[in-house]
Amino acid sequence: MPESRTPTTGRRGSGSWWHLRFHNTRRWRRKLIFRLNRARYRRQFIVPKVKDPEEAGVKSKDSANVWEFTIDGLPIGLKRLKLYTKLFSDAQKKIYEQYNGDPSRLYVQNMIINYKPPMKQIKYHALRNFGIMSTWRNSIVYRIREMPMNEFYQKIFILGRIPKSMGAEMRAALYEKRVPAQTVTEWYPYLTAHTRFFFRRQLKWMNDTGQFNYYKHRRDWIEQYNSNLRRKIQEARDERGMV
Repeated sequence: MPESRTPTTGRRGSGSWWHLRFHNTRRWRRKLIFRLNRARYRRQFIVPKVKDPEEAGVKSKDSANVWEFTIDGLPIGLKRLKLYTKLFSDAQKKIYEQYNGDPSRLYVQNMIINYKPPMKQIKYHALRNFGIMSTWRNSIVYRIREMPMNEFYQKIFILGRIPKSMGAEMRAALYEKRVPAQTVTEWYPYLTAHTRFFFRRQLKWMNDTGQFNYYKHRRDWIEQYNSNLRRKIQEARDERGMV
């Protein structure tokens, strides 16, 4: 009597449902791992092929500046959402003025709402009636992180994830001729979604053919960014008459 084989895998066995279920489970896991790896590669896009221990990595967990703010006694309500957004803008201004933080690299890392007992107070109603009104007053703890330059370079230049206001301001400056026409070459990786797509396709080809040095270009890009930032601060000081 010839041996029986599993019809799906071709393996020797009884051909029961257990082999089919085990095979489908492994195939499902392979597909899941493939999708996760593909999403991870898309998020990274381009990373250094050979890691240099003397250079900073793509991400830095412990080398960033983090400021924590705590506010107590905040009334929670939909009508006061604008007050909460003002908290973030005030914190950004405080970090910029007191701690010399870069506004372009600041973002809200996390926010925690600590619920507390309500505050009861007497309120005067109509027809000379009095009642007790409860107001929920909680505390909010939020952290603002300054993105390190290596992460900022990976996000802005490599991945092309720029703020929408930044691209709109660049296009408006070119349209109104506030900058020379040669600036288009320098701003090409950031102008529109069309230019960002074709630039990153060319960048991917240069990286695959060994024409793109990640660490060298990152050092030059960071140096150029810092020089532009210092020039912008100096121009603002000159306009205000500050030394």
